[in-house]
Amino acid sequence: MLSKKEVLNYAKLQLAKDYNCQLEDLNKTTNTLSKNLSIDGRRIYEGEGALLKILCFGSCAVFTASEILHPYLQENFLKRNSSWLFDFQNLRAIDKYLSGRGHEIGELSVFYLPNPDQEVYEPPFKVKWFEKDDIEAFRGDERFQEAYIFDPDCPDVLGIGAYDEDGQIMGMAGATSDTDRLYQIGIDVIDAYRHKGIGASLVRLLKNELLSRGIVPFYKTSVSHMTSRNVAINAGFFPGWTEVYTRNIKE
Repeated sequence: MLSKKEVLNYAKLQLAKDYNCQLEDLNKTTNTLSKNLSIDGRRIYEGEGALLKILCFGSCAVFTASEILHPYLQENFLKRNSSWLFDFQNLRAIDKYLSGRGHEIGELSVFYLPNPDQEVYEPPFKVKWFEKDDIEAFRGDERFQEAYIFDPDCPDVLGIGAYDEDGQIMGMAGATSDTDRLYQIGIDVIDAYRHKGIGASLVRLLKNELLSRGIVPFYKTSVSHMTSRNVAINAGFFPGWTEVYTRNIKE
């Protein structure tokens, strides 16, 4: 089982690739500005090629941006306290500046990392595991669009389903291989079975299994999605970092 220190180190190694910065930049209490380059091994998401991406990790922020934005960011934000960087007035100012260049803030997300110091967990329901080849059976199943995404850039590699006493499926959690060592967890619970702790239970089980395989799982959600954030916390995750990326207004 990986230690919490190892979990954080794997995350920092990946974020350094994603944000074209040095590992030591993520240990600073000052902010970093880098060029927006496509580094091999980076996570590939909707924000790929964004004019600006901002990472808040620990006590610092990393601004990865097109060079045309560097003077503005240096003058207005590079010396800001990262703890308050994503306050509305700051994001509003950035969004207003970007709008004159045909871009806008696209998404603000919070990411959770696993606390590996967890007891062995036995769920109060039947479960079934699905390896990579088994997941294909759920392609097109609209009930599980968060658990399985069928994206070649982030292939689905492991899943787990929860079943009631009659063998009816109650929910599904899945893991995508976003990088070689960091897998993202998604969760779907059937409406009739919500608010019973099934989501947190499945995410916990999947998290523990991935850690046992030497993989670091992470969990992403919106900062305003309190139900999803509580699932992460109840499943044994802790807040790891937050990210903002921009998009073209015409998209």
